[in-house]
Amino acid sequence: MKKIIFAIVLAAALIVSCNSRERPAQTEARGAAQIITESRNFSDVIGREWKLIEVRINGENTGFSRDTVGDAFREAFTLRFDAAEMVSGTGAPNLYSAPYSLGENQSIRIMMMRSTMMASIFEPEGLSEFDFFNYVQNTSYWSLTGGRLNLHSTSGDDEVVLIFAAN
Repeated sequence: MKKIIFAIVLAAALIVSCNSRERPAQTEARGAAQIITESRNFSDVIGREWKLIEVRINGENTGFSRDTVGDAFREAFTLRFDAAEMVSGTGAPNLYSAPYSLGENQSIRIMMMRSTMMASIFEPEGLSEFDFFNYVQNTSYWSLTGGRLNLHSTSGDDEVVLIFAAN
């Protein structure tokens, strides 16, 4: 009888502790992998490679599209956040990295970037590497919705949203 009571008390404690946590990420099953559709936990962003798929300035699409960048730029405009508070990735064509720090309410600060110094003969239509680096470095907060990572940035008076898909 004591074992049954102990098991009931233990189960109740586990249920109560699970309900007191922050809301877990919502996931959607796709084959063997799970796509995170919405989350407020940055741990769902860390360790994944993200490819830029769209850029919006003041709510309007700039014309950059992952589908039209061509084979030469298939690996351009990526990023990966790691647990050691570093972000790194590929511009067009340079590699870059920078330290970052998280704040409250999904705020993020990406510090001074460093990059390789390769010259580019061509740039993808709709986005220069310089602008990409500028937008990433001026990111003020992030969101994860619909399986997409959104970095919210500013450039002058413009509000910029970089939209990434997990690779």
